[in-house]
Amino acid sequence: MTVDPLDRLRAVNPVPHGSSAPPLAQILERILDEGRPAHRRRLWAGSIVPAVGVAAVIAVVALALVLLGHRAAATHSTPAAPTVSGTPAAPVGGMGGVVEVYGSAFSSPERGVISLQQCQPCHAAPTGGQQTFSDWLASTSDGGASWQVTRRPWYLFDPRFSGSDGWAEGLQAPSGGGGLARFYVSHDGGRSWSVAPSAAPALGNENVSVAGGEVWAVGSGCQATCNVTVLRGPASGTRLSATPAQPIAGGYTNLQAVAAGPGTAYVTNSVDPAQSFATHDNGRTWQRLSPPCPAGAAVGELSAGGPVSLWETCQMRRGADALRRSTDGGRHWQALPASVGNLFTLQAGSAQVAWALTVHGDVIRTADGGRSWSTVWTVGLSQPSALAGHTPMLSQQGPLTAAVLVILSRGHVQHHSKFTNLVVYRTTNGGQSWQPSVVRLPAGAR
Repeated sequence: MTVDPLDRLRAVNPVPHGSSAPPLAQILERILDEGRPAHRRRLWAGSIVPAVGVAAVIAVVALALVLLGHRAAATHSTPAAPTVSGTPAAPVGGMGGVVEVYGSAFSSPERGVISLQQCQPCHAAPTGGQQTFSDWLASTSDGGASWQVTRRPWYLFDPRFSGSDGWAEGLQAPSGGGGLARFYVSHDGGRSWSVAPSAAPALGNENVSVAGGEVWAVGSGCQATCNVTVLRGPASGTRLSATPAQPIAGGYTNLQAVAAGPGTAYVTNSVDPAQSFATHDNGRTWQRLSPPCPAGAAVGELSAGGPVSLWETCQMRRGADALRRSTDGGRHWQALPASVGNLFTLQAGSAQVAWALTVHGDVIRTADGGRSWSTVWTVGLSQPSALAGHTPMLSQQGPLTAAVLVILSRGHVQHHSKFTNLVVYRTTNGGQSWQPSVVRLPAGAR
């Protein structure tokens, strides 16, 4: 599938050329975001540094949230307040232009990767301005004490790891835009990546999931007609094959594949909850799931905390998101009692533990199956204080381990950020304490 990076940029950056802030109607539309897959919402959740007056945008969004009545608070327990160990020094310099983070993940406590793209110059298309794209991969092998940032001819969407084996969809894009979506694989913890052959082309929508030593994904190919194909393979392998049976026929682009354990995976369609299926025999047979959400609600992000433990976000037409949980592989669903407001992402760490990122930039966590939630990270913990103003990105690696990636940008020039760097906060004790590290980005193209 061919994807234009500028189209993705326009989709997440609603700022017209020369404007100081997005139009209110577009901000409201982003907040409501009704009926869209959760992975699309994550792109708006802090993956881009727009060329705008940040304070003006925050003020408008805050007013819109009050008017809409969407500030539903999470039900909190009373743990000790989370702390940050050490203060990261504010870096000098940084990457110019518009910087978009497409994915970050840790394959072990020591090794992690962040994939990003820089656009400079990057004027809005209606002005006829030139756009130049550069793709980068930041990697660490010492738990974030140091980061190496190198140019790559591609960028990766939401990498996933099983030990040192990593998988992701990616886009190999020339500097002038346009590109081909492919599957990528790494067997050295993310240091190097190669194209993985597959029985169907990648969709280009971040749809790769790894669990139980297996990788599952959804591809799509068009000849006489367009059809989606459920793909799987060993995480230690180099290619993805079609499953013996295919649960869904047609050319859909809203499918999500979720690996849940050896031989077990779930496939859902966010725009058609009736198209939800499970397999426990590597795709030889599929069973239809019960719809998890109330009638009229949009199905959000499915996450698996084990072979039969499922967590689902239901995007309600009014009010806060609703959460559902299944302990029998999706045959029955339980409404979780705690109100968590609206979420950008929900990620299960186990059958009892889940992490979530709220639209306000808080990270919340439950350890009792969703009955209660605690705030374990807030933008107020960010250091230096200039980090406030950009929504972070969350990636969890288990019940006790997670990372929050925050964008640090300073100054503006030619409608772009003048300098951008990244700060990663890591916890290995369930969010009680966080260790920050600065990812100093090179100047890059000027």
